[in-house]
Amino acid sequence: MGVEQLKSKISEIMWSLPFMGAEWPESWFNARKDIETLKENTLSFLKFQDICNAHGISRNDLIIFSQYLHDLGFIVTGK
Repeated sequence: MGVEQLKSKISEIMWSLPFMGAEWPESWFNARKDIETLKENTLSFLKFQDICNAHGISRNDLIIFSQYLHDLGFIVTGK
């Protein structure tokens, strides 16, 4: 009882969260796909930088991109 209302409320709250519906540059999307295919559980900053460089992500955008991935829970950064 009330499951549909709960689903609706969760969806409403989810879409109001930061980054939901945000469009990423194709280079970010492709870099994330490459990271997902790695077998390792950890990723050094240098390896992350290499992947980003391979996709044409600038140093400034690399920092923003890593923060997005961190905020989304995809990676954990050492800040």
